[in-house]
Amino acid sequence: MSIELLIVSADHVLFQTKAQHAAGLAAANRHQSEAARASAIGEDFGAAYQEAFVQASAVAKVSVRRQIEQLMREAEQAGARLAIVTMMSSRMLSALLDSYDKPACTDRFTVIATADSLGHSRGHADLVRLVLHAVDLPADRALFVGANAGEAHAAAALGMPVMRLGDSTASRQDEGPTILPDVPTASWPSFEDIEMRLMQGALAQPSRYTSLGTLAAPA
Repeated sequence: MSIELLIVSADHVLFQTKAQHAAGLAAANRHQSEAARASAIGEDFGAAYQEAFVQASAVAKVSVRRQIEQLMREAEQAGARLAIVTMMSSRMLSALLDSYDKPACTDRFTVIATADSLGHSRGHADLVRLVLHAVDLPADRALFVGANAGEAHAAAALGMPVMRLGDSTASRQDEGPTILPDVPTASWPSFEDIEMRLMQGALAQPSRYTSLGTLAAPA
């Protein structure tokens, strides 16, 4: 069975956003401590966080994870479509995409689903479901690459093959998504290897790839 859609989480999978989130949290905390009315704290916190995040994205060059860039390129070459999901706002994601140094980068993605695409009290599963509905594709024909267990298990609950970032300890304990090493020098499986593992029914099994200089299928 071939993968027709590769869905990637924008936050920490596609983009390295620790600096932006740190700036947002610091600014939001300052706003919260200065808020005069308790009823305005929540709104002020979110607005301050978003504003600082956007400003930090404009100042510092956004770092794109090379492994996911390679995987997306291989997916496109194989005829698969791309999608982005994120619990960030559309404005925050736009700030990241504006700093993305790939030409016409947004044109690469068939669907971009952000937190404000949904109503309140919605989560990762709702975002992934929105993407699948937009492309009219069954869950088992898409692959989700998430940043954490919460994202991955939300997608898996919909019947989707999933992979997520993790460390060596998590890869031995997790009985669900395949674990991808969260280090810059690590090797991730190629798109071809992932499809092969999917056909063999092995994609959902715990797996860890060794640290190598370039992407390669596991030995």
